[in-house]
Amino acid sequence: PGIEVHVDTSNSRQVVERLNAYDIGLVESPLPRDVPERHRAEPLGRDEVVLVMPRGHPLAALQAVPLPMLRDQPLIWREPGSGTNEVVEHAFGQAGIAPVRRISLGGVAAVLEAVRQGLGLGFASHLSLKHGDTTLIARPLEPRLLRPLTMLLPVHPTAAARILADELRAGLGPLAA
Repeated sequence: PGIEVHVDTSNSRQVVERLNAYDIGLVESPLPRDVPERHRAEPLGRDEVVLVMPRGHPLAALQAVPLPMLRDQPLIWREPGSGTNEVVEHAFGQAGIAPVRRISLGGVAAVLEAVRQGLGLGFASHLSLKHGDTTLIARPLEPRLLRPLTMLLPVHPTAAARILADELRAGLGPLAA
């Protein structure tokens, strides 16, 4: 009671750049190096980057999609600075694959809508997918793309930030693995 929560979604780089304007930041990727000194990083668990496609897509029949199968697929990417992109680009580089870049869009909602419209396949955080969306299906990639989920909290948080951090720890606790 008496606490208003404002949520702003951004890519990982923007979260760190704007951290001084907010009480808490959440990053779904390896932690950027330029976290301000007045903040501390607290691991909350792990998240997975998954491939998102229309339900009727041929790759939806697979339990997991090997990266080489995406070599010639039209792919929809997040904007530069996205932790999701960094993880996926690293995996493609490790596999020696140069994927087809069809579109880059700002934000996961835009990527998911482009996939719904049949513009290509996209990558998203498993945690970001809405439950009950029957038009899209997500599949893990091979190799699996797991990444840390980290909370960035001021060294001296406000009372409201402490309460919100406690709620986040409690709600995301099952992710720790």
